[in-house]
Amino acid sequence: MKFPLRDRHIVVTRDHDQSGYLVKKLTSLGGQVYAFSTIKITPPDDWSLCDRAFKSIDDYDWIIFSSVNGVRFFLKRAEHHQVNYFRASIASVGSKTADLLKKYGITADLIPSSFSAEGLLDVFKKLDIRNHKILIPASDLSRNELASGLRKMGAKVDKVICYKTGTPDIRGSNSLIKTLLNKKMDCFTFYSPSAFLSFIKIMGAEKLKNSIFKKTAIAAIGPTTAQTIQKQGFEVHIQPEQSIDESMIDAIVAYFNKTNK
Repeated sequence: MKFPLRDRHIVVTRDHDQSGYLVKKLTSLGGQVYAFSTIKITPPDDWSLCDRAFKSIDDYDWIIFSSVNGVRFFLKRAEHHQVNYFRASIASVGSKTADLLKKYGITADLIPSSFSAEGLLDVFKKLDIRNHKILIPASDLSRNELASGLRKMGAKVDKVICYKTGTPDIRGSNSLIKTLLNKKMDCFTFYSPSAFLSFIKIMGAEKLKNSIFKKTAIAAIGPTTAQTIQKQGFEVHIQPEQSIDESMIDAIVAYFNKTNK
């Protein structure tokens, strides 16, 4: 089937800077796609902890990048400090993160097969990281699961904030909000817990339960996002095998192919 998403109305809630490929691909498959960013990624208010880490950057045994945004903002700050080489081994959660590192001339030494904190911890359990110094550039809203798990293995972990996640100014989105309220959407995609929680904040939990999410599929990029959605009392209908755009697209197509039948 050339256009498996024909007549399907799909909402993409990713940050605008990162949603382009997903929007373009879903549209090419026949979908009517609405880009409605529920999060805004910006530099942190305070760089002090990150800057302190750069002063002793050669002391680290590992640097762990868990997101594309972590790579973008941390390496931009590295340029500010004129740091262009890392002695540490590099771990990347996800192929997209590793691909962006390559664009900066950095090859990841470790990429877990499961693109999650749990997957990375499973790999580190097989290594002896006692007393190793590990640096984790992260978001202000990132969970402590990874850092906590590594510390239990005996590692010395510094988690530093290199970007923050906020709610965008939606004053120019009134017409789109009205569309979401009045027109039946077939699928909403969420790429992070913060994206979903921000969507609740923007739209209101009651509106989601009573209108917007009625008879609508919810797609979550990975287990952490899915768990957050479920804790808020909503069902997750679509979850890709891998936490990447291509796998998300395949999962959405497979879901609607099954629904059509």
